[in-house]
Amino acid sequence: MLQDANLTLRAVLAAALPIPCRLEFGPARSSAPEDALGAFVFDVAEDISGRTNEWTDVRDERGRVVARSVPGRRYRVHYLLWAESPAQEHQYTLLGQVLTALSGVEVVPENLLRGALVDAAGAVRITVAPEDVPGRKRPLDVWPLLDRPARPSLELVLTTALPQTLHAVPGAPTTVDLGLGGR
Repeated sequence: MLQDANLTLRAVLAAALPIPCRLEFGPARSSAPEDALGAFVFDVAEDISGRTNEWTDVRDERGRVVARSVPGRRYRVHYLLWAESPAQEHQYTLLGQVLTALSGVEVVPENLLRGALVDAAGAVRITVAPEDVPGRKRPLDVWPLLDRPARPSLELVLTTALPQTLHAVPGAPTTVDLGLGGR
């Protein structure tokens, strides 16, 4: 699922940014020879706000229950997004383009979803520079953990569900033998 989140983020940024830009996933390097954006997953947390315990029935064309799906769980994938450029001031330009392009975008368009996220239950939400929540890691807190000096960066969050798992329901028996031997 995380690889599919990365592929989806790549598609979103490629479609949103006015100028094509290379996107690398992984920890930041010390320097870059060309303009690029970097993305690093620094946290994954379950979004319990919409959690339910109720299974969903899947019915056939006659209305019979043929399977049940486990309630979907949603996860928030937190990215540290930074810009790399030989010219330091251009880092702000690249991040500003991301912020401008994605402000107001709340849901990833279906045509930009990749892999398992295509079949995920519900919309895949995207948030740039989310509201600060006490106790949560912030981008500035992540840089020392990467053993890198802080640099201009944004937090970007994709919130998605894992694809639902279906559990087959056995059909009704066609014959019943009560063991009475024809009496």
